[in-house]
Amino acid sequence: MVDELPSGSDIQVAVHAAGLNFKDVLNALGMLKQHAESSGAEYEAQPLGFECAGTVLAAGPTADFSPGDEVIVNHTGLMRRRATVPSAAASPSRPG
Repeated sequence: MVDELPSGSDIQVAVHAAGLNFKDVLNALGMLKQHAESSGAEYEAQPLGFECAGTVLAAGPTADFSPGDEVIVNHTGLMRRRATVPSAAASPSRPG
């Protein structure tokens, strides 16, 4: 899947490091699905990588970041080289 250039407040991030955390393990074991179904909730499969650190490559016109900004992102499917996410899912990696 190729990421499209960001629009609105989305940003495209070059992923330098992605975290594989306990939630990813639960997801891979099917336990997130099991928990959702046991509570009566709908479940949608989630790709691995719920967090990453990287550099903004491109930003939509209303994004809170600019190309070159270093960010930490909390979103789904970040176990990849490049990801387009809402800028609200990102935080500056260095206080400014």
